[in-house]
Amino acid sequence: MAERERLIDMMRRVHARGAWHGPSVTEALAGVDHRLAAARPLDGGHTIWEIALHIAAWRGEVRARIGGRRPGTPDQGDWQQVKDTSAAAWQATRDALDASYDALSSTVRNLSDADLDRLLGTDENPSGGSTIGLTVRGIIQHDAYHAGQISLLKKSRGRPS
Repeated sequence: MAERERLIDMMRRVHARGAWHGPSVTEALAGVDHRLAAARPLDGGHTIWEIALHIAAWRGEVRARIGGRRPGTPDQGDWQQVKDTSAAAWQATRDALDASYDALSSTVRNLSDADLDRLLGTDENPSGGSTIGLTVRGIIQHDAYHAGQISLLKKSRGRPS
């Protein structure tokens, strides 16, 4: 199996199902309605909703970097504030999360294994210097980390993960 195919498989596992570490992002979000998504059980902590937006935003940032944009913060910001906590807005966030996975996996699918060794950023940009492959591995780890946070927040509200 080519390295690109392994990365695509890991991305699918951490987003949808089959991750060895525990629930995928989608599995962690199972049974989360708009009220639970907006709950803030820890003062100063993030909500499930904010985490979902954060995951989607960073997937978009990784995609933009692969496309040639210099490394930076996602266009939407690192952590977005949720203003509309309706069921429809939560569904839109879930849809955006799935779309961010689809878009990033499509981008990675169109790369060659040689592309994975290409550097992102420039010497003028101190946050650059990471390869595409390392950056994709990083977003996979990022998603796994946040899937764990979502699971803990669900448990804190009496919901199984």
